[in-house]
Amino acid sequence: MTDKRIPVVTEIGADGREHAAVSMGKKGCEDNLMYIAPRQAIPIIFVPGIMGTPLLATGDNKGLIRHVDGKWSWFPDSLYWLGVSMTTGGFNRLSPEQKKTLLDPRNTQVPRAMGEADFSGLDLDKCILPKPEMERRGWGSIILGKHGYGSIVNFLEKELRSLYHAKDNSKPTVKGTMLAYQSEIESMHGYEALDIDAYKKASAWSYPVYASGYNWLRSNEESADELAKFIEFVLSDCATRLKLKCSHVIVVTHSMGGLVARRCAQKHPEHILGIVHGVQPAIGAATAYRRVRAGWEDVAGRLAIGANAREVTPIFASPGPLQLLPNQLYGNNWLNVHWRSKDTTALMSLPEQNNPYKEIYANTTSWWRLCDPQLVDPRQKTLPKISEAWELYLKNLKSAEDFHAELGNYYFPSTYAHYGTDRGYPAWHKIQWIIEGVRNATGNYSNPPSIEVTPNLKLTADNQTNYVILKNLATAGKVAYQPLQGPALIGVNYSGDAYRATMASPDDSGDGTVPMHSADALTKFVTFSAKLKGFDHAHSYDNKTVRAVTLHSIISISKHAKNLCKP
Repeated sequence: MTDKRIPVVTEIGADGREHAAVSMGKKGCEDNLMYIAPRQAIPIIFVPGIMGTPLLATGDNKGLIRHVDGKWSWFPDSLYWLGVSMTTGGFNRLSPEQKKTLLDPRNTQVPRAMGEADFSGLDLDKCILPKPEMERRGWGSIILGKHGYGSIVNFLEKELRSLYHAKDNSKPTVKGTMLAYQSEIESMHGYEALDIDAYKKASAWSYPVYASGYNWLRSNEESADELAKFIEFVLSDCATRLKLKCSHVIVVTHSMGGLVARRCAQKHPEHILGIVHGVQPAIGAATAYRRVRAGWEDVAGRLAIGANAREVTPIFASPGPLQLLPNQLYGNNWLNVHWRSKDTTALMSLPEQNNPYKEIYANTTSWWRLCDPQLVDPRQKTLPKISEAWELYLKNLKSAEDFHAELGNYYFPSTYAHYGTDRGYPAWHKIQWIIEGVRNATGNYSNPPSIEVTPNLKLTADNQTNYVILKNLATAGKVAYQPLQGPALIGVNYSGDAYRATMASPDDSGDGTVPMHSADALTKFVTFSAKLKGFDHAHSYDNKTVRAVTLHSIISISKHAKNLCKP
C-alpha cells in the first residue's frame, strides 16, 4: 500500500499559535495525516547565568557610552557596544569608575516590556519564532547572540515541537539512551532509559519555550521572587493568548540561574513540575576569588569584565556576584599558602570554621583578603567615602551569607542536573598561594616564614594580576652582614624578609569555571545527575551531549505530568 501521508511543517503565527497550510492531492483529507500540537502545555522557562541578561540603564548611567546606544548598561550581544571593534568608546574602553556607575544595581533593569529588547545579535531568518513572539516569550531578556543562549532556546523550541517523526509516530525524534554520546559521559546517577511509553506520555503536551532573565547585579533572593512572578505570567499567557491548558512549568537553568531557580522553588514551589540544572556552582566556586584578585584568565572574560582586580572588583562587589563565592557548605581549608610549589606543608589554611564570609571576604588588611577596600568603589577617593563604600560591600556580603544560609542544600524534589568534569577544562577547587623568597638588602634570599608569621605578612605591592610582594616587618631594622668579598662587616638599614606570592593553576576537573567539587555537591540531593566532558562553562548548552541530556531530563519530568485534557 502506498503511503499517502503528507509531512506538514508548522510555524508559529503572529498570534503565537502553531499554524500549517497543506495542499491536498485530492479532495478530502482521509488519506492525509496532519500533526496537531496538543492543547495542553508544560511551558519551558530558561533561566541564564550571571551576565547572561542584558540590562537597561535607568539613572545617571544612561548615555554613559556615547558612541553606541546609551540605553544599555550591559549588552554584550553587540561587539560594537563592548568596544571590541572600536578604537574609541565601548564598554571595555571605560574606566573602572565609569563601569561602577554604569553597572549600578539600583540603576539597572531587565528589558521585559515590548519594544525594550534588542535582537540585533541574532540572525532572525534562522530563528524558529517570529520576532514579536520571541519578545512575548521573554527571549529578549537573555543574551541571544553568538556567545549567548539564542542557540539553545531555538533548539528546545524546535525539538520539543514534536517528539515523533512525521512518517513514523512510533519513532521518537530525540535519543532516549544517549549511547551515541557515551565518550563524553563520565558517569550518571539515577539514570533511567526512556521507553516508547514515556515518549507517548510526554508527547501529550506542547512545550512553548520562554526565557526569564534577571538583574544579576542584585541579590538572587530578589531574582527568585521575580522568577516566581514570571512563572505566573507564563501560565496566564499560555492560557489566555495561546489558548493552552497548563498548570505547571519546567525550569531549565544555566550556572547562577540554578541558584535563582532553587530559591524560587524553595519559596514558590506550587507551579513547578521539575527543574533541569546545567553547570550550577552548587556551593560556590573558588574561581570567583581568583578572578577578583587577578582578573579573568581567558581573553573573552578579560575583554568583557576585566583583566585585573581594579576592573573586576567594582562589579563583583555587587550582591549577585558575591553569591557565587564559596559558601558555608564548600568546606574548610580551600584557601592555602605553601612555601614553593613542591612543598606540601601548608603555612596557612582558611577558613577554619566554615565561615569564609568573616574569615576571608570581610577582611580589609590581610594580604590574602578578597577585596581591596579602595577598589570596591573606585569613584570614592577620600577615606570617609572609601569607608562608606566598604560598609555597603559588607551589607552586600551579609545578603550573600543570608542567601546561602536560607538556600542550604535545598533542591526541588524533581531535579535533573548535568555538569562538567573535564581535565581539559580545569577550574579552581582550592586556591594555592605559593610563596618564594626574594633577595633582600643583605643579598640573601629570605627563609620561609613560620606558620605564625605567614598570615601577618605585610602586603607591600600588588600588580592585581596574580603577583604580590610581602614583607615580614618583624625582622626589619639595622643589621650587619659579611659580604662575599671584603674583610669588614657592613651595616645596612634592613627592611625585613621579603617574599613574592602567586596563585597556582587550577587544581580540579570541571568546565573552566565551576570545579567538580562544587558541581558534584548536588548529586546526593537530586533525581538525576550526569558528569560530562567536552565543553567549557559559558558554552555548555552548545554541546550535543548536554543537549541530549537536557531533552532526556525534560521528557523524564513531563512523563509524570497529570493530564489536563479529558480523554
